[in-house]
Amino acid sequence: KIMSFCETKGVKSLDLEPAFRRHAGESLTVNRFDSHPNERAQRIAADAIRDGLLSDLMQGNTASK
Repeated sequence: KIMSFCETKGVKSLDLEPAFRRHAGESLTVNRFDSHPNERAQRIAADAIRDGLLSDLMQGNTASK
């Protein structure tokens, strides 16, 4: 629903679910008692944001990769 809303309003957005789906077999939480994203999950999200949401800003900026 959120992605549809953003699309109809022209708000640039990114669904991270496909990026995380590719890593479904990995442990992406801090530990079994803390379900916050671990360092690996943060990197997956950051890479997806860089490549999908910020790609127009990153063009010509190879230092960030």
